[in-house]
Amino acid sequence: MRRFLLVIGVFLVLAPSAHAKLFAPESVSNPRVPAPPALDPNSEAISNTLLQMTQTHTTWIDTDAYSTPIYTVGPNQPRVPVRLTSWRSGTSMANLLLQGIPIPRGAQPATGTDAHLTVWQPSKDRLWDLWGSAKSGGQWTAQTADAFNHVSRSPGYSSTGSWPPFTDQTWTSTATSLPVSAGTMTVPQIRRGRIGHALALDIPGARAGEYSWPAQQTDGYDSSAASIPEGAHFVLKRGYNCSKLKLRIAHTICWAAKYRGLIVRDQAPGVGLFAEDPQRFGAGAKDPYYGSSKLFGGQYPDRFLAPDRFPWSQMRLLKMHLCHNTAAPCTR
Repeated sequence: MRRFLLVIGVFLVLAPSAHAKLFAPESVSNPRVPAPPALDPNSEAISNTLLQMTQTHTTWIDTDAYSTPIYTVGPNQPRVPVRLTSWRSGTSMANLLLQGIPIPRGAQPATGTDAHLTVWQPSKDRLWDLWGSAKSGGQWTAQTADAFNHVSRSPGYSSTGSWPPFTDQTWTSTATSLPVSAGTMTVPQIRRGRIGHALALDIPGARAGEYSWPAQQTDGYDSSAASIPEGAHFVLKRGYNCSKLKLRIAHTICWAAKYRGLIVRDQAPGVGLFAEDPQRFGAGAKDPYYGSSKLFGGQYPDRFLAPDRFPWSQMRLLKMHLCHNTAAPCTR
């Protein structure tokens, strides 16, 4: 089971532009939420469940353990084979990864048992997200993964069309088939103070057996009536004034929650958001998040995201399109 860790990272390579976006403009997380938004009939009850979670569990931003380092590589980066070590070793994903991923020398997975690692190759419009990755004896392995050819045209979740002719609905780097790189804040975005996509949200207990598009599966276990399905898309009330939040990082997250929203991607021991793992910054680089002059303004996330400081009470649930664990894709 996951747990929140505070590990100061020290690393750099190629930095994505503050304006660069993964996935298609009309994909899951990139469009602005319309005003007024179409709310779910159960918005009040389920939004209150989210609020209660923030009151009884830690609110956090994973920046190292359980986030992902996003390595941006050039067109000539050599590819290295990656071998799947789980039951998915017999799937088409295994065959695709054995053809090689352009993982840069010195790359390291995130710490923590999820061991995520992301490689983005903009020049070839490709993206790979690994879960349970490791390097031993010069050989890379992973327990599972997802991959996107023509990522700039991707809908933002794994599907049988993610990398033809390699088609397999079981591709996933998270419990929902929403890629771990989607919804993760980057350092350039935080420095700019504007995040042009929805944020990934983890919660401590999702609905059992039922999930909402864009999620394609679930590992939820909560059977209560007001439980939150994975894939649920929350949005901050448009009338809330984010300028009330003086801390820059809190204002930036507030702005993203108001115009893009928060999408439930997975389960965790607390309520969590994600910023890119500083592993990608390279050996010797300073941690960008923690310290009086750093991106979190000298505070820890459990302070500036606490329910008495951040407007969790003003969140509302967008209309859901519910699906169940079947072989069929979940669509709107």
